[in-house]
Amino acid sequence: LDELPRSDPEVQELKNLAVEKIINRERNKAAKLFLTARNTKEPSKKEELLNSSYNILKAVSDKYPASPLIPKVQDHMNQVTKELAKVKKGEG
Repeated sequence: LDELPRSDPEVQELKNLAVEKIINRERNKAAKLFLTARNTKEPSKKEELLNSSYNILKAVSDKYPASPLIPKVQDHMNQVTKELAKVKKGEG
C-alpha cells in the first residue's frame, strides 16, 4: 500500500482501513493476553503475559503513530503498566 499514490483518496481510505484492522487485531491479541494474565495466579507467568501484551501494543503504537486509534492503544498500555506494577509489588 505504501507504494500506491497518496494523492488518490480511495487508496488513502483503503490504507486507513487496513491499518485500522491491523491495529484492532493486535489490540485483541493484547487484550486476550491481559485477561489471561489477570486470571493467572503465578506471578512470573502473569508478568510474562503482561509484558507480551505491552510489547504488542507498543509495537502497534510505534508502527502507526499517526492512527486515530493510537490514544486507545496508549490507554491500554497504561492499564497494562499499572497491572505490571501491582505484580511487581506482589499485589497482583
